[in-house]
Amino acid sequence: MYLKIGLNELQLDSQKLDIAYYLRMLDKYASTRKRLPQRADKVTGADLFNLLYQWEPKIRDNPSNPALAGWVRGQMKGPGLRELRAVTMGDAAKSALAAVKLFQELNRAKESTFKSAKDSQNLVDEAEQFLPEMLDEVRELQEKQGQQAEEEGENWQSAKAVSNTEQDVKGAAELAELLNSGREPGDDRSDRILELGLDEGLM
Repeated sequence: MYLKIGLNELQLDSQKLDIAYYLRMLDKYASTRKRLPQRADKVTGADLFNLLYQWEPKIRDNPSNPALAGWVRGQMKGPGLRELRAVTMGDAAKSALAAVKLFQELNRAKESTFKSAKDSQNLVDEAEQFLPEMLDEVRELQEKQGQQAEEEGENWQSAKAVSNTEQDVKGAAELAELLNSGREPGDDRSDRILELGLDEGLM
C-alpha cells in the first residue's frame, strides 16, 4: 500500500520531506492501517504528525478543512499539546507514533469536536460529488465549526487524549532505550520505538 498525500490536502504548511517519514511508517507497519483505516484518516494523521514534529507549525492560508484547521488552532493554545510537543518536536519516530496514538485516542469518544471537524470533510467531498449546488453552504458550515473548535480550545477529551498519548510515547521510548542498551551506536532506535509503540500487545 503506497499512499500519496498532496500538500494541498493538509491543514498545516508542510514540505514533502516532512511527511515522507510518516508515509513510510504507514507503509511499513500494518497495525497503522487498522488504526487509520480510511484515506481521510491517514491524511488527518499527517496533519497530526506535522503538528507534533514541526518546530513552529503554521496553518496554511487556505486549509482544505477549515473545521479541522480551527480545531488545530484551538489545541495549539492548550498546555497539554505543548507538553506532548516537548517530547516529539524534531523526532520523526516519536511524532509518527504520537500522531497514530493521538488519532486513536481522539476517536474513542462517541462525539467530540475533533471527530466533527475531521468528519466535516466527508460532507464537502459528498457535496462536490453529488450536490455541487450545496457546496457553498457546506463550506460555510465547516468555517463555523472551525471557529467554534478554535474558541473551545483544549477540552477535557482532547486533554485526556494528549496525556495518554504522551505517556505511551514516553513508555515506548524508555523501553526502546532499555532494549537498545549494549547495542552498537549505529542501530536504529527509531524503528524500535515504532515497533514497540505500535505493538497492540504492549501499548
